[in-house]
Amino acid sequence: MACRRLDAKCLSDLLKDIDYFLLDIDGVIWNAAGDIQGSREAVETLQTLRAVIFLSNCSCLTREEFVSNFEELGYNVKPGQIYGTAYAVASYLKDTRFRGKVYVMGTPSIGKELDKFGIKHTGIGVDKDPVGATCRPTDLTHLSLDPEVNCVIVGYDNYFNISKLQKAVNYIARGAISLATHEDLCYPTTDGLVTIDAGVLVAAVGEATGKTPILIGKPSRIILEQIRRDAHQLDPSRCCLIGDSLSTDIALAARCGMRSILVLTGQSTQKDVDGINCGDGGGDGFVPDYYIDGLGDIVTLLRQGEASG
Repeated sequence: MACRRLDAKCLSDLLKDIDYFLLDIDGVIWNAAGDIQGSREAVETLQTLRAVIFLSNCSCLTREEFVSNFEELGYNVKPGQIYGTAYAVASYLKDTRFRGKVYVMGTPSIGKELDKFGIKHTGIGVDKDPVGATCRPTDLTHLSLDPEVNCVIVGYDNYFNISKLQKAVNYIARGAISLATHEDLCYPTTDGLVTIDAGVLVAAVGEATGKTPILIGKPSRIILEQIRRDAHQLDPSRCCLIGDSLSTDIALAARCGMRSILVLTGQSTQKDVDGINCGDGGGDGFVPDYYIDGLGDIVTLLRQGEASG
C-alpha cells in the first residue's frame, strides 16, 4: 500500500467524506522554535470547513495552558477542543470512577488536571528522599510509601530520579494500577539534539515491574473514546487525523478506521515516506493515506481546487 502526496482533487474528495479533522500539535502546528510556517492559516481555514479537534501526547500542559500557547501565536482555540494526555489521564480516572490516591511521576500539569476532578495525588516536583542513592538494598528500608496510593501515573518528569522510580515500582508491586500518559521516546527538536520523552520512564517502570501500563495517549483508543463521548459519538470513519508521527498519529488513525495525512515538519521525513513506498516499512507498518510537506499546504491545495473548479 502506497502513501500518496495529497493534491487538490484528493483533498476535495476527502472533504466530502469527513466531518472532523483531528490535528496533532507538536511537529504539526508548532515545534521547539515556535509556530510552523503556514499552520495558523491552515487551522483557520479548516475551522471554517469542518469541526477541528486537537490531540497531543504532551503531558506538560493542561487544556488551559495549551490555549494560552495557542493564543500567543494568534490562534482561536477553546479548551474543550484540546485533548492532551495530562487531561486525558485525569479524565480516564474520573470516567472509571477511581477512588483512592495517585502517585504521579510527571508534571505539575497532570496534578492540575487531577485537581479539577477532585482526585488526590502525591509525588509531583522535587523528591529529596535519597532512596537508592548508593544502590544498596538497605536504602529501601528508608522508603516512605503512602498507604493511600493505589494508582501510579507515569509521564514526562523534569524532576525524575531513582527515588521516584523506586516508589513507582514499589507502589505497583503492592497492587497499584499503572497508567502511562504516552510512550513517545523522544521529543522532536530543531537543533538536531535528542530530547527524551515519557516513554523512557514508562519503559523503565514496565521493565522493573513486569507489568504493562494502561496507555492513555496515542496510539491508544482510550483518548479517541474520550473525544467520542464529548463530541456526540463522532464516527471515526468520517474523521481525518493529521500528524507527524507514524507510530502514534498514523497508527491511531489506522487502528480506529480514520483517514490520515502525514506532515513532514516533525518526526517523519521524506525518507520515511520513500521507505513506505518502496516496501521498507515504517511506523510499525501503519501507512498514511496521504502526505504533505507541512500543514500550510492545505491552504495552497484548496486554492488550487477553487481555481480549477
